[in-house]
Amino acid sequence: MTMRAVPPDADPGDLLAGLGSLPSAATVHVYDHVYRLLRQALITREIKPGARLVEADLATHLQVSRTPVRDALRRLEADGLVRRSSKGGLQAASLSADNMDGIFRVRTELDQLAARLAADRASAPVWTGLRGQVEALGPLVEQFGISSYQFGEAHEAFHMAIYSLAFTPFVANMLGDRLLGFGRIASQLSYAEDRADEPVVQQHLQLLDALASDDHEAAAKAAAEHVRQAWADARDSLEGRPAPAANPRHPSP
Repeated sequence: MTMRAVPPDADPGDLLAGLGSLPSAATVHVYDHVYRLLRQALITREIKPGARLVEADLATHLQVSRTPVRDALRRLEADGLVRRSSKGGLQAASLSADNMDGIFRVRTELDQLAARLAADRASAPVWTGLRGQVEALGPLVEQFGISSYQFGEAHEAFHMAIYSLAFTPFVANMLGDRLLGFGRIASQLSYAEDRADEPVVQQHLQLLDALASDDHEAAAKAAAEHVRQAWADARDSLEGRPAPAANPRHPSP
């Protein structure tokens, strides 16, 4: 999915021209796909802060009924990514550095705990499977771009797999629904561009090696460093600073 930036005062036609379509797999969980697609566009600022979000126009563009769009916009409003204007309509909101800082502080502690528990519970075949998930990130970046919906979905699935190893399904799903969901929002912002000094595949392979090392403290330290780097990248993105110069679509492991 490739989207272009749209100014806040653009008319609905221009806004929707910058928004991709639902993937062909979006047949069962339409609401969830609508939510994720709009969230991706808001986080990466393809839909600029202040841009109007009209339910009927979005539904027409995405070729879905208004119900999943309405539900997705409500959730995005609860997330703080959409706000109501003084005229009562919905607008794209901006993410503050303070809010992101809070998310990453919580995520640092949570990911360290998850790393310790996952390192204790997982077996070699599990790590082999997760390595395959990480290696699959490269072709997605190559084909769709680092800030694409496709990469975001695969990246989320990798981190959710670690949480699922660490916690019971009930706890993992509870955290994933809200707390970890915000952590994933911040993660998507941090990968607005790929880094020349440490491409995204390499970052995740290093984390995976630490998790599979049987050294629980090394795993926790690697998880904390992974979050620290993600926050540094996200902060650069919020402040408009580019990642270190590179071909942003070619992450070499």
